[in-house]
Amino acid sequence: MADVEQDFLDAPAAPGRGARMQRMINLAGAVSSVALLLGLAFWGYRVAVRDVQGVPVVRAIEGPMRIPHPDPGGTIAPHLGLAVNAVPAAGGAAPVADRLVLAPRPADLTDEDLALAEA
Repeated sequence: MADVEQDFLDAPAAPGRGARMQRMINLAGAVSSVALLLGLAFWGYRVAVRDVQGVPVVRAIEGPMRIPHPDPGGTIAPHLGLAVNAVPAAGGAAPVADRLVLAPRPADLTDEDLALAEA
């Protein structure tokens, strides 16, 4: 095997430009570490204070909360008066009606509707 000389590893570093550059890098790392810790402490403080200061205040709108309908009687719904509604209202089934009304016939489709369905 070949003998490898490693004398350059044992030689001391030259106290020139390299030592000054290394010291500046170490100083920059220390400053950035301190700045990071201060920033983290400031951020933690802001998070803790935000929970106390960030409470929104909601003011009520002036005037009544609800306005009564001008015609409180309303309109009659089409499903009122059916025999099914008598069960919860009266507690039993209603008597058989005199007249039986079936559902209306289904609406026929026009030619225009059929053209849209095919498209």
